[in-house]
Amino acid sequence: MLIFGCEQEVEVDLTKNFKPELAVSSFFSVEDSVRVFVSLTQPAYSQKYKRVKISKAWLEDDLNHRHQLLIDEHFFDTSLLSSGIPEFKYGSTVRLVVESDDLDISVTAVDTIPHPAYFKNFEVSPLEGELFYYVSGSIIPPIRDGDEDVYYEIVLYSTEKEMEDVGQYFTRVFYPFSHHHLITREEYYPGVLLLGSVGPPTLLWRSVKREPFYIDFYYDAPSTVRNMTDGHILPKHFLKIELRTVSKAYFSYKTSLYQQQYAIEGDFLYGLAPPIDVKSNVVGGVGIFAGYCKVDTVLQVEARTVN
Repeated sequence: MLIFGCEQEVEVDLTKNFKPELAVSSFFSVEDSVRVFVSLTQPAYSQKYKRVKISKAWLEDDLNHRHQLLIDEHFFDTSLLSSGIPEFKYGSTVRLVVESDDLDISVTAVDTIPHPAYFKNFEVSPLEGELFYYVSGSIIPPIRDGDEDVYYEIVLYSTEKEMEDVGQYFTRVFYPFSHHHLITREEYYPGVLLLGSVGPPTLLWRSVKREPFYIDFYYDAPSTVRNMTDGHILPKHFLKIELRTVSKAYFSYKTSLYQQQYAIEGDFLYGLAPPIDVKSNVVGGVGIFAGYCKVDTVLQVEARTVN
């Protein structure tokens, strides 16, 4: 086979007619103070950063209580922080308003804090000859009246320190994976043809189940020590499993973000996938303002050796 080709380089001005927008990022719950990161969008590949100047910003709940946000400017972005922890409740609808007189821009976003789900009989099991662990257990869904989907997320943390010493200092465990159909059926989850891909940073799924249901997944050992005599030594550690019930906006944003990241990698048969738009619920700008609630459990995992 003989193939000929030619090429021509064309310069495209990506800044032409570009109008910056406010980009907002915040995930909030009932247990924490609210932090909102605000920045400006910019043309692709641009190295010219412009800090956004916020005139005022506030939160409103469904009782029309207004919570003014403190403005903390940084080089690349601006942090908006609630003074104290707002008295939001499960089921509260929260509205964010951010105004910039400098750019004559105002953005809003609205979302609801879901009700919590709970753990039941979760346990960690080592897998013989493998450097990862198997986690399984049941989830008790939140009580609700309708048959709408409930959206879930599993976030993992670990520490090798004893619990009386650790306080709140857990580190994130990334890239868990699962074969459970509730998780693998979601579009964001990598397919079998995406060779070499790792699991997503967190596990997300939806379910209409009203009764407790079973879920399982795997995670890699947080650390290993290679010994020429004994093989791999996996130290004792504590696994913190954080179960979140998340809003539909939260779920749509994160799953589309993960899907975009996997699409960039492409797959074995079809190469690069079509572009994926990351979902946004911000009116007048882009980004995410989404509610969730969380419960957690900590499981002790004993040290072991893998030859």
